[in-house]
Amino acid sequence: MIITAWALGALRAARAAWHRRHTPPPSPTTLVLAHWAYDGTGLTPDLERLAALIGGGPTRAEAVTAGA
Repeated sequence: MIITAWALGALRAARAAWHRRHTPPPSPTTLVLAHWAYDGTGLTPDLERLAALIGGGPTRAEAVTAGA
């Protein structure tokens, strides 16, 4: 087992050295592939109705019509 561990350690070191030689240096620039956009706050109307059914509270539409 000890000989196997030493052999695997040597293979790991050889692999790391090969990787360092064959990997191009990192680019100094940053490439942005996508951007974040604000989509809103709160639940969609369908999820709001589902939450009201689970929680037993009024939906936004019911609260607005009750307050009018």
